[in-house]
This record gives sequence, C-alpha cells and structure tokens, in this order.
Amino acid sequence: MATSTRTVRPATRSRRKGEARRIEILGIAKDLLLVGGPDAVVLRDVADRLGITHSNVQYYFRTRHDLLVAIYDEEIQKFMGSVGPADEGAQGPEDLRRLDAIVDAGLRLVRAPDTALWRLMVGMLDHSSEMAALHLKECRRYENRLVLELGVILPGLSLARRRAMAIIMQAVIDGMSIRAVHEPRTGVPTELVDREIKRAIRSLADGGPPRKRSRTARVR
Repeated sequence: MATSTRTVRPATRSRRKGEARRIEILGIAKDLLLVGGPDAVVLRDVADRLGITHSNVQYYFRTRHDLLVAIYDEEIQKFMGSVGPADEGAQGPEDLRRLDAIVDAGLRLVRAPDTALWRLMVGMLDHSSEMAALHLKECRRYENRLVLELGVILPGLSLARRRAMAIIMQAVIDGMSIRAVHEPRTGVPTELVDREIKRAIRSLADGGPPRKRSRTARVR
C-alpha cells in the first residue's frame, strides 16, 4: 500500500525559520532589558549573543525602538489572553463563578514572576509615544473584551453598567500590579485580599439601581 509523504514548501519552511529567528531575537532582548533596562537593549549586542550579523537583526527590527515596541506588544497580548478561557468551569450565563474566574486570571497574571518585564515596559510609556498609543489601544481592547464577557455573565445588565464594571475591574487589576512592585507586604494573606476583591466586584453585579421609596413609605 502506497503511503503519501507530505512535502513542506520552501516558502513555508523559510517562514517558520524566520519566525523562529524573530522569537530568538526577542528572547535575548528581554534578557538584556531585565538585567540592564532599556539602554541595555542594543541590536549589536543581540546579534553577538545569537552569533548573527547586525544586519540580520535589523531585517526583523530596524531600530532598538522597534524591538522594544515588539516586546511590549508581546507582553500586552499575554494580558489580553487572560480573559479568554478564564470562565471554562462555569455552568450558565449568570453563574458568577465566571466573573470570579476572570478576576482570578488577571490577578494571577500581574503577580506572576515574569511580569517584572511587563511592569518595566509600562514604566517606559512616558518615553515612547508609539508604546503609549499601543498601550491605550490595548487597554480599550481589554475593556471591550470585559464588557462582552459581562454581557454573557450578566445579560440583564445595561451596557453602561457593564462598561463601568469593566473599568473598575481593570483599575483593580492595575492597582494590584502597582502594589506588587512598590509596596511592602502587609501581612494580610493574599487569599483574603483576593476574596474581598471578588466580593466587591460581585456586589457591583448584584446591586440593582437605587430603589425609590413609595409615597406611602415616606408618609409612615
């Protein structure tokens, strides 16, 4: 019985090789960035570490700034991806465990050991209008993703309230990221903090609009 062999086209092989090289360059640049900050990311140093030419690095990233923007874009995509499969264990649309899962995913991400790189990149936003624009764009994207998820979890909630909840959730996660870097440990167990955060977020979902007191109630 004849067996068919699948041939890989040269263009496909070349594309895969190019993508592998790009990943290698980004990996070396991240190492340099973590050790020495932005000034340590020099294209020639990246080339030397990989044993390739300076022009070979420039084929993928023309300038140091382009390389830094690419690193930031990669890191922010990790944050965006935290929303996707976060609610897999939930049973139905109004199961608030889906809401808890999204909050947990965000908190895990900002506390992970490798988020030192993400926080370092955020600190560079004031020095790069391109990175700042990218950050704003992705923040809006993350917010919109949260609004969509909240629409599934809480279909009865108005768009305005879902938008407000998304902004609050993002602010809480960003705030916890800042605390992880700049503030000493408080002695309060992380589990307790997380539980209170989720309780507060749930209260936003549970609380309906203020109820108007009836005229009869006011008379009494």
